[in-house]
Amino acid sequence: MGLRLLPWVLGHRSEHKDLSIFDCDRCQRNTTRLQRREKNCGFLPPDERIGHGAYMITVPFEFPTEDIKECPGWLIRLPQVYEAQVAYMWTEKGMLRERYPDGERLELLMDCVQVLSAEQSSVEAWRMTPPDKR
Repeated sequence: MGLRLLPWVLGHRSEHKDLSIFDCDRCQRNTTRLQRREKNCGFLPPDERIGHGAYMITVPFEFPTEDIKECPGWLIRLPQVYEAQVAYMWTEKGMLRERYPDGERLELLMDCVQVLSAEQSSVEAWRMTPPDKR
């Protein structure tokens, strides 16, 4: 889910919205444990989470928000999401094979790049749609 959420969170940045709620270090310093429990902070044990992370981000109606179990900020900073983002950047330059010359995990990373690319296209289409038509 972090892969699909990343373009939406970054889209908030381009709209000049406050992204501090997606900054895990800042959130942990400035919020109470109860507030983090209500946001389903991924740094808390699952049995302590009492909220739903989906309310924290604007996504289109058809986006599967029921699949967002943890805070989007935690989901997008998972190591797998970071690695997929790096692969996406290398793919954009046409140099993914140079980044991973041994071909290890190349097929999986290409799948991740496709997910990121498709979701980025969805974000762009959604942002170009007038608010009254969303």
